[in-house]
Amino acid sequence: MNCMECFVDYVGIGERIRRVRKNRGWTQAGLAETVGCSTANITNIEKAKTKLSLNMVVRIADVLGVSVDELLGTGKPAAQSMLSPLEAGVQEACMGLSPENVRLCQKACVEFCVAFSRHLT
Repeated sequence: MNCMECFVDYVGIGERIRRVRKNRGWTQAGLAETVGCSTANITNIEKAKTKLSLNMVVRIADVLGVSVDELLGTGKPAAQSMLSPLEAGVQEACMGLSPENVRLCQKACVEFCVAFSRHLT
């Protein structure tokens, strides 16, 4: 393996994280809180001033609802059609909500589904 194969484009990764974060309506502070790091760390990741771990890339991708490949720039953006209609609807409904409100919506959805399934039996 030569050095060119080892190159990680931290600038590109940071730019893609920033673009997706803003498109999804997340602040740096909200993303940081949700993935478990500081706002300064997210700022430094987006500006390529720090090298992020694979674990952090996975957590950020999960929170932002994109593939790791999309953030790394190694693949095509995840197709919306890969989501079930329910998942796509929930993702659209949560767009632009604060992390706290996303958690509240998740909790309300779970409680509704449990109550609804009891009603069906």
